[in-house]
Amino acid sequence: VNDSSLFFNEALKNAVMSYQHRFGLSEDGAVGPAVLREMNKPLEERIRQILINMERIRWMPAEPNSDYLLVNIPEFRLHVYQDGVYKFNMNVVVGSTAHNTVIFSGSMKYIVFSPYWNVPNSILKNEILPGINRNSNYLANHNMEWNNGMVRQQPGLKNRFGLV
Repeated sequence: VNDSSLFFNEALKNAVMSYQHRFGLSEDGAVGPAVLREMNKPLEERIRQILINMERIRWMPAEPNSDYLLVNIPEFRLHVYQDGVYKFNMNVVVGSTAHNTVIFSGSMKYIVFSPYWNVPNSILKNEILPGINRNSNYLANHNMEWNNGMVRQQPGLKNRFGLV
């Protein structure tokens, strides 16, 4: 579009919203700090990002089965396909930069409804035990219990894994 307007018009707002969508930003059409931060990333960083994502896509099957789940980690969304047709999406929890989410492709055999969450030893040591020292009701307050020398969180709304 050849637009030499000096004003922030509807076409520019739509272009900003398209940019925000591509970069997983809130699509409000405003050129705020997050948009400026993305626009000002150095070319070398963008090239590195492209190379990393090209390597990641190499790990995935060329043609997925007609029924599959796709987790877009940067988007924090799970996308569901049935018979090759996009059905719906939902929010998911992914790892932080320090605790990366593993990228893989595989067949799913089970879905667990109302799961228990077995607390990893690192979290037990760094978070749970100090919490118990501060508050003797810590486990009960967080819907947790001792189970064979480990701590697990019981199923329910407070469970870190969610309901499924």
